[in-house]
Amino acid sequence: MGHLAKLKIGLARLPDLDLLRRDEPYAGFDWDTYQKFWTLVADRREAGRSVLVVSHFLVDQDRFDRVIDLKDGRAVPR
Repeated sequence: MGHLAKLKIGLARLPDLDLLRRDEPYAGFDWDTYQKFWTLVADRREAGRSVLVVSHFLVDQDRFDRVIDLKDGRAVPR
């Protein structure tokens, strides 16, 4: 499963879009790949691009610029 997630991230980067959207992007990653993912996010931020991460786990919330909860179908900023 981790290999498929890695492939999807690689393919999503090919067009170098301003916004890279990922749903549970690091599910199944090993520790090294997980760290590389966050390096990719930091590199994109420095390049003026964005990464939208949808996740049920907030252990990484210190890595996010903004966290928005979904409650009853509505976006609620923290």
